[in-house]
Amino acid sequence: MFHQIRIRDSDKQYQRFLFREDQQQPPQVYVMDVATFGATCSPCIAQYVKNRNAMEHASEFPLAAEDIIKDHYMDDYLKSVDTADEAVELVNQVRLVHSKGGFEIRNFASNSNEVLDQLGEVRDMQRKALYLETGLNTVEKPERVLGMIWNPQEDVFTFDALQIEALRQMDIKEPPTKRQVLKIIMTVFDPLGLIAHFVIHGKILMQEIWKYGCDWDECIPAELQETWLQWSEKLKQLNQVNVPRCLFKYSNPASLNTLQLHTFVDASEAAYSGVVYARIIDEGVPKCAIIAAKTKVAPLKPLSIPRLELQAAVEGSRLIQRITNALTLPVTRRYVWSDSTTVLSWLRSDSRRYHQFVSCRVGEILRTTSINEWRYVPTKLNVADEATKWKTEPSFDPQSRWFTGPDFLRNPENEWPTKFQPTSSPAEEMRTIFVHHIHVFQPPIDILGIHSLTDC
Repeated sequence: MFHQIRIRDSDKQYQRFLFREDQQQPPQVYVMDVATFGATCSPCIAQYVKNRNAMEHASEFPLAAEDIIKDHYMDDYLKSVDTADEAVELVNQVRLVHSKGGFEIRNFASNSNEVLDQLGEVRDMQRKALYLETGLNTVEKPERVLGMIWNPQEDVFTFDALQIEALRQMDIKEPPTKRQVLKIIMTVFDPLGLIAHFVIHGKILMQEIWKYGCDWDECIPAELQETWLQWSEKLKQLNQVNVPRCLFKYSNPASLNTLQLHTFVDASEAAYSGVVYARIIDEGVPKCAIIAAKTKVAPLKPLSIPRLELQAAVEGSRLIQRITNALTLPVTRRYVWSDSTTVLSWLRSDSRRYHQFVSCRVGEILRTTSINEWRYVPTKLNVADEATKWKTEPSFDPQSRWFTGPDFLRNPENEWPTKFQPTSSPAEEMRTIFVHHIHVFQPPIDILGIHSLTDC
């Protein structure tokens, strides 16, 4: 894509480089006429040119122009439509608009062989010659969508820890170094947070290693090696994760008009998290599916549990707002669930009465969510609790409550946890107000009796 974008003459001189074919000859100065791979500005330039070309043809191909601007990430195009005919028509328009700007988009992958046939693409099973060697078995490597593994045949997102080279090369008999632990943790790419309830515990472990102050190439402390073994063994089971790309694949399309978003937030001394689920009523049966999750390690500077719960509420409100803006489906209702009665009371109180830490965050929460959207959920029913506490090993079962939501969401609304009714404003984090009362019994100086400075 970069080499299809020509750079104007006045800017070409910033892309000079030296080259020579014969080491006996002096190097010659060359100038790149097109955008260069590795240049910091190239992605921005490519995005601008791509969008500018789409806008110039928006009147003739409005749907294709909108997809190029909103559903492209650099030269990757991601789109989901209802029918194969609609997909083919849209792709052909996108191809045409790109061709008018000198771009060629190709190598399409789809979960529909009919679409691939009509587009003239070789089916994925035949085109892919990349394989992953795992011992004596040879497994076909699935597609990668912006770094995520997508299996087009089953139309699911999955993960494969066996592709993490650092994990395969590690000697299980020797404790890992701080550098190796960080490398493995950061190799797990999960932008939607589908396995955030597992990855966050690796980040918590990394924070504990950091507290010990060991060097990068020094083995981790013996006290943390057992925790590392538990986490790394669980990491090898990531191939069990299969998250459907389509939230409600076999549901009646009309049921999408009942779409609700449910966000659960929770915090502990180690981390705080938020996870969002979609809920619909399909022919009278409630169905739920995970959309995304966000987790963060608690800061090294200690915070009280109420403050950490408030941080979780902030992350949850940000997450549900981003998802609401990204969805093209109408959302009928939004709910945000928390098991912190203190946070729920803060949201219903006058935020100006509290310290700046609380008042600013309460203000942000109420800018993106309504107070009527916040509900109380008991800790045992709060699914976000799985991402903040390692009570048991995180489950990778596609039918576990992390991926399908808590059980009560599959019940009628009158069977949900009751609404929280605060009895009074919490005294925690209340801003201190000083009131001074001064009573003067006798003036220190009789001003009326002074006629000149000498009288003092």
